[in-house]
Amino acid sequence: LMGLAKLRLKAIDGIERPALVSVLPNQKKSKTVVLDLGANVNCDSQMLVQFAVMGAVMAEEIAGIHSPKVALLNIGEEESKGLDNIREAATVLKATPNINYIG
Repeated sequence: LMGLAKLRLKAIDGIERPALVSVLPNQKKSKTVVLDLGANVNCDSQMLVQFAVMGAVMAEEIAGIHSPKVALLNIGEEESKGLDNIREAATVLKATPNINYIG
């Protein structure tokens, strides 16, 4: 599936790898877009940032969510917790313009 996606679909500039995505209903009667659902076993911080960009673009363009909130799933709310790649991605996302990063 991932290989076919890379061959058939045009990638956003600067995006190295596709991610599996699902759009789920949420309690606010809106939609939640979730990326990286298991096709990528090891992701560095750059890939996580790219997934965040893809998710934000999809949420706006496909799901119609204006200024979508972007978050990383981690083992705790504290910024000091979790793997290095997740903490590094969080630092980059905080400084990325046009990304509504909430933690």
